[in-house]
Amino acid sequence: MSALAESAAAELGDPRLPRLVLRLAGPAVVGISAHSLQMVANALFVAGLGPAAVASVALVQSMTLAVAALGYGIGIGTASVVSRALGRGDGRAAGEAAALGLALTLPAGALALALLLPDVEAALRLFGAPASVVATARAYAPLAVIATAVMLVHIVGGFIARAEASARFSMTVMVGAFGLNILLDALFILGWGWGIEGAGWATLVSQAAAAAAYALYFRTGSGLRLRLCLRRAAGIVREILAVGASASAAALLAALSLVLLIRAAAAEGEAAVAALGLALRILDFGMLPVLGLCSGAEAVLGFAHGAGDRARLDRALRLVLAMAAAYALAWSTVAILCARQLLAPLAPDAATLALAVRASNAIETAFPLWAVAAVVLTRFQATGAAHRAAALSFAPQGCALPALLLALVPAWGFEGVVASRALADAAACLLALLLLAAGRRRDA
Repeated sequence: MSALAESAAAELGDPRLPRLVLRLAGPAVVGISAHSLQMVANALFVAGLGPAAVASVALVQSMTLAVAALGYGIGIGTASVVSRALGRGDGRAAGEAAALGLALTLPAGALALALLLPDVEAALRLFGAPASVVATARAYAPLAVIATAVMLVHIVGGFIARAEASARFSMTVMVGAFGLNILLDALFILGWGWGIEGAGWATLVSQAAAAAAYALYFRTGSGLRLRLCLRRAAGIVREILAVGASASAAALLAALSLVLLIRAAAAEGEAAVAALGLALRILDFGMLPVLGLCSGAEAVLGFAHGAGDRARLDRALRLVLAMAAAYALAWSTVAILCARQLLAPLAPDAATLALAVRASNAIETAFPLWAVAAVVLTRFQATGAAHRAAALSFAPQGCALPALLLALVPAWGFEGVVASRALADAAACLLALLLLAAGRRRDA
């Protein structure tokens, strides 16, 4: 095993679990929260351009989530294989998995560009954009799609860095990239008057800088020694995709659920679409720290599983569940009590603000339940429990949400849209606990 792999294994084997989880998750939380702050800052800049611009950003975000889903799947699958290999003491296999994970970003990015760029307007209409929003988003959407394809290197590189216990480097890249994005938003939108197109250029430049940082990181030997072994490549790729497919499915279904929600809200008008987008943006601000916690914890869970230490795996899971639930309860309380204050700076007018407050309050009630489901899903992904991860990824957003929208929207209108999202999160939590209990009985 290389010196770097030995160092990573020694760190991931630290017996002080709370300290280890915080040391790995802390930088991930900071970095991913920087993404959240960047999204809020972007919304502040775009809010001055009118409701159509706000709705455009919300719709394009749903489209680019489908692209980012590919990166999350590859990244989570690669991190699972890397951390379990380090747990077994196999540094060579960890380096091979890291190299293949990064290589997979090339066909994934090319596929996304081939599907979306030839006719961006048709893609926007498919995602539920009204005609006025399509016209506004025309200049922004292609840049956002290209930026998200470039972001795949950033996403996968970050998962690999955290899996090898280099969470601080991952944090540095994320904070730097999203900080640069904010600065460029201010320059391009306010300083140079490029409007919504400026937001697209800011995202593209900042993500290109992040991808360059990871290229330098691995090229200089600061990370795992990347190596390709054609003889073992097919097996490693299958292992990455077996775990990553559920993660990609979860992210794709999140994008699909956003499409379904926006299409349902569009029946209520442009203000309803903008309001839903703002409510979900505030929700994202709360969600991203939980995702950061899960991202940091994945390495701990995967390493324990790879080492065959079931007691350590269970202790780590209980610890992360407690941390996620406590934070989520605190955040949802603040978000509900301060909804108007949080949303007012982002809303272009009073009517949109009123709708956004109603939507946010309904969605935030189920946030702690979503947090529990997210941690359990991370446990399944980290340990290679692909079937359970796939079931938990698909059922809530793929089955429950469409059924709830069909049942509730005709009777309740906009309230039915937001209630459907909250109830789908509750269904995810229930299913997660059932699958976890069934898995424990099977493994006993």
